Amino acid sequence: MQKPIRYGVISAGRMAGFTMLKIMNDHPAARPVAWYEIDPSRPDTAERVAKLEAAGLEACGSMEALLGREDVDAVVNVTPHYAHAETSVAALDAGKPVICEKPPAATVAGCEAMIAASERAGEPLMIHFQHLLRPTARWLNQALCAGELGRIRRVRCLSQWWRAPEYFRRVDWAGRREWDGKPCLDGAMMNQTVHYINQMLAFADRREESAVAAPGDVRAALYRFHDGDALEMEDTVVAAGTLANADETEFLFAGTTCAANAGGQTRGEEYAGLPDRHRIVIEGERGTAEWAGKATIRTDGEQVRTFEHEAPHWAFYTHARRVLRGEEPPVTPIAQAANTVRFVHAAYHAGGEIRPRDWARAGEVAAVLQRCFDALCLPEELDDRPAWASA
Repeated sequence: MQKPIRYGVISAGRMAGFTMLKIMNDHPAARPVAWYEIDPSRPDTAERVAKLEAAGLEACGSMEALLGREDVDAVVNVTPHYAHAETSVAALDAGKPVICEKPPAATVAGCEAMIAASERAGEPLMIHFQHLLRPTARWLNQALCAGELGRIRRVRCLSQWWRAPEYFRRVDWAGRREWDGKPCLDGAMMNQTVHYINQMLAFADRREESAVAAPGDVRAALYRFHDGDALEMEDTVVAAGTLANADETEFLFAGTTCAANAGGQTRGEEYAGLPDRHRIVIEGERGTAEWAGKATIRTDGEQVRTFEHEAPHWAFYTHARRVLRGEEPPVTPIAQAANTVRFVHAAYHAGGEIRPRDWARAGEVAAVLQRCFDALCLPEELDDRPAWASA
């Protein structure tokens, strides 16, 4: 039996507890051994530290101490995303492979620094876009790369979340444009919906399983229904245009954290949400495909094929062990994941200023984004558009 990879974790925040104590609990391919907290002054740090210590993880007094441990084979970086680039680069420079939480970094320059550090160290930097490692996503992605649908003419993605106003008060940096003098950009695109932006771009690029299409021509509309004191960034976005891939694929992305009834009291309920709240449709020259947890392919003149298999988090760390042992290439390497950040920034540039809207209208958002998804257009381009959608 293969031994698990021994991980050190940077940060003792919410994601550290979830990653270390839930996802890695009894995982055959992963074993957390130590951690370091970059911001011990956080009011909830003591509680989280106690849980990590109770689980048997050892505390390190500095990043250097964590990165210098011989029993740390690789690092999981679960810092706030404004710190992803600098901490990932430090780990790579210490010779440690890295798994970094999403998004890769808040800026394109940060991504490029991470790419350079990975190349310099000769060690992989994988981004925790875990949905691309789900068996259903791999099955579909590999079919698309094999050319089953031929040229990808169009991709559409709908990602609907719900976040109550108090969510943006859970930590100081939540919802901020900058934090600690660094770009944070904690809006819907960089935080909640980035998984599905990444997945849409991956399905659109048929070069190889790890390829992610870059943005081409983009038009976008950015909205904020939450109070600006709680959220400085967007909570709703629709972007459309073409991708800079070989197929010049047309795309539509619609994402929000204002989808009423998409929330839940537990993490399981949160990820269950609405039946169609995360949905990607791929239209090719020889048929169509869809991913919404399960994968479906409809090729012209053939029967529908469907693949359904639940393995949402375990698959990523099993894959990571194979990557670190040289048994397969990474599916979510930083060089490809950086195109996801390029896409987000292209949408910010195209959308311009975030348009503040009345929170009382937030209940309309989910239905409007569904219409945009169906019509392949921005809210302001809809027939009979709502008043809030006007520029």
